[in-house]
Amino acid sequence: MELVYGRRPVAEVLDGPRRIHKVYVAAGKRIDDRVQSLLSAARERDIVIIESTRDEMDERFGDVVHQGLGAEVSPYVYAELPDVLSGPEDRADSLIVALDQVTDPQNLGAVIRTAAAAGADGIVGGKNRSAAVTPAVVKASAGLTEKARVVQTNLSDALIRLKDAGFWVVGADGSGTERHWDLDLTGKTVVVLGSEGQGLSRLVRERCDWLAALPLAPGVDSLNVSAAAAVFLYEVLRQRRKA
Repeated sequence: MELVYGRRPVAEVLDGPRRIHKVYVAAGKRIDDRVQSLLSAARERDIVIIESTRDEMDERFGDVVHQGLGAEVSPYVYAELPDVLSGPEDRADSLIVALDQVTDPQNLGAVIRTAAAAGADGIVGGKNRSAAVTPAVVKASAGLTEKARVVQTNLSDALIRLKDAGFWVVGADGSGTERHWDLDLTGKTVVVLGSEGQGLSRLVRERCDWLAALPLAPGVDSLNVSAAAAVFLYEVLRQRRKA
């Protein structure tokens, strides 16, 4: 079992595919309409609700911002790459976000949230030296992990398969000679982002059709990966809406 915490994450797991075993709520805390609605939804599904003291909540969930609400749920279920390639999202403007060795849970959660907001059809990450979808990632994504299709696989091989399926692969890399706004991002596109420390690995970089660098002021080496994701993905949206 996993412990998911926070109002938005609990709301999303209640609306998602995971099995929920228990919901924990802080006793004595004023329960507003939103939390009351979540608890009512849990009761309708015969989910056990346990009132706990603040100390008990802190002990159970640890040193996190649980907002007086949490849930015990089944483990996160990853999607498979064929789910992304062959589903209804296999359209002319499908958008995939690929992550190369992003290890920080907060960054992974923030990128998933940005990708969901931008309408991405999937997030593809590597199995090795990459963060998994943990409760911390669920919280950082505001629960949008439960709506997103997250794939864990061999990223280099996945990029080959995506290219074979008609995707253009754009890597965000400081060595790139292109600007993302000069590229045509209106078709089937994969945006690849690397870790802050290492950037894109050599093999992943070689799989890219284009490498694009964001302009940075002197003395600034890079952006946080979630900020870079927002810049790239919203340029994709801008181009598509203009088209």
